[in-house]
Amino acid sequence: MRALIFVTALECVVLLAGEAPASPPPLSETLHKSTAAKQCFEALGLPIDGPGFDRNENFKRVECPFVLNTFRMWREQPLRAIDRERHLRDGLIAAEMRSGDVLSIAANLLDSGSYRSLIEPRPIDLFKKHAESDGALLKNLVRLQATCEAQQKLHPALFAKKFEKLNEKKAREKIAGVPPAVQRAAALVLAAVNDAVLWREAAFRNVPPEMLEQEIAQLLRSDHDEKQDDDKAIDPRSYTLPADMADAMREMDLARKIDFPRWYAGMIDLCSAVDLAAEWLAKEPSVALFRVELETPLGRVILSGGSDDDYRDGAPLLLVIDTSGNDTYHTGAAPSGLQFPFSVIIDAKGDDRYIAVKGKPSQGAGVFGLGMLVDMAGNDT
Repeated sequence: MRALIFVTALECVVLLAGEAPASPPPLSETLHKSTAAKQCFEALGLPIDGPGFDRNENFKRVECPFVLNTFRMWREQPLRAIDRERHLRDGLIAAEMRSGDVLSIAANLLDSGSYRSLIEPRPIDLFKKHAESDGALLKNLVRLQATCEAQQKLHPALFAKKFEKLNEKKAREKIAGVPPAVQRAAALVLAAVNDAVLWREAAFRNVPPEMLEQEIAQLLRSDHDEKQDDDKAIDPRSYTLPADMADAMREMDLARKIDFPRWYAGMIDLCSAVDLAAEWLAKEPSVALFRVELETPLGRVILSGGSDDDYRDGAPLLLVIDTSGNDTYHTGAAPSGLQFPFSVIIDAKGDDRYIAVKGKPSQGAGVFGLGMLVDMAGNDT
């Protein structure tokens, strides 16, 4: 904008002097004089001589990895926008608030679509098969342990350095007191988590672990550590690249390295499994009194019912299924760092309280992972 104003002002001066107006210099010539502009275009991988508009402000198509097909369509074929919006609306209505379907629609809009429902057999059908077999919960706990141990060798930074080996005998004794419907629901979610681990490793395979750790720390900065708006303190006569732009450039570099379609594939499958688990629990409500805690490499699994529970900070939570009781959640339903990327809470009944802890992701947030909260009934706060 400063470049265009400068050119307009120059023309006015020439006209007042009584001379014929000179043609304005190309926008690229003005941009070449700006160090900040050069750095921005280099970061985007765009030629500074053709950033998208010529000097007459005529739109030109440029190739940029972050320009979405939806944007291209609306910009180049605006008459299709009505049909596109109608299709999007119909898709959201058909999804009926199922998180897996909603996430699939969002992934398609971000050019990272993965049509999981078109695969035969569908991933959710395979998870159901795992969950409905005899001893399914224990089998999926064992399977998850083996998967994490194998993946730790491929990408050690994505997993805790040490995790306890599952004691199958003790786990079998604990599980025996859990209602069958709750066991099936937990087994279903854990089967999907197992596959999400594989998709996650594939998606982040080309990302240096230190880059992920740095970005997580940046995202979780507390409010008082937030930078001031750099642009407010910028003197246009000595313009330099603001710190926020440096952060944006780092994030763009990270985005180039992540395989988003694979990442979304694992998240869509996991969301679909949680949706189905909630449906199963709604069909077979439980009022039994029970509580079981099981450790996994990705966090603790807690299955509880019939009591008022208080979930506070402690071990990272991978899965909580609470069938009844007026519960309080200070944690859960959000990742606990790079090594504990998934956290799901399914609360079937009760007047529950959800309290966000300052400086940490709150319930339902995802930071390079998935945080999911499904509260099925009750007067909650």
